Amino acid sequence: MPDITSDDINKLISLQENDNKRRDIRLFLDQVPERLAVLDSAMAEAERLFREKEDVLAQQKKKYREYEGEVQAKQERIKNSDAKLFSIKNNKEYQAVLKEIEDLKRESSRLEDEMLALLDALEEGDQLVNTAKQVWEAEKNRIEQEKAGVEKERADREHQLAGLDAEWADMSAQLSDALLQRFNKVRRQVNNGKAIVAVKNYVCQGCFMNIPAQMYNDLHKADALRNCPFCSRMIYFREDN
Repeated sequence: MPDITSDDINKLISLQENDNKRRDIRLFLDQVPERLAVLDSAMAEAERLFREKEDVLAQQKKKYREYEGEVQAKQERIKNSDAKLFSIKNNKEYQAVLKEIEDLKRESSRLEDEMLALLDALEEGDQLVNTAKQVWEAEKNRIEQEKAGVEKERADREHQLAGLDAEWADMSAQLSDALLQRFNKVRRQVNNGKAIVAVKNYVCQGCFMNIPAQMYNDLHKADALRNCPFCSRMIYFREDN
């Protein structure tokens, strides 16, 4: 493998640094939809809890109105039956109407008791709904602000990525076709995309395996570029500092 100039190595290192930044940005951008979905889910859950309590309160109010209507209807029937008593001549019929009036009064009293119990529930329900609404509105405001922050960061990162892409194209043009192809081939083969890494104290900084002593000496003697025998990354010598 022929040696290359130190300038070539530095250009490859800069190209790798550019690629690392672009990879980090793309990773962030890939995660944005999931982050937004999590925020939307949290906001939907807060609204669901509010709507749930709101629906319970609406059902209780509906039930109260139904009881109220039934009581009014029974009071009207009692009034009519009371008036009817004055015109009844038959004792049996008279007793039947009296029983009907008593039954209506008993049922009306039961419904009024139900209404009193519902009034307490309605008061508590109003408080629960108001609290749930406040929680939902606060959560909604918080999440909308957080989503706006995520969207702004996405726009910023997309702008950075566009600049790095242009920088990548410019730096790539400064390398020979053979060297760029070699770099890209390794970049596609390794799992984290780092095609070129330093070797320090015999250790490849890509796979952290000790390279052979002769290869290390070759790298150490002069500006040279080799491939790690373990991970196939392009390797070069750099002092620990």
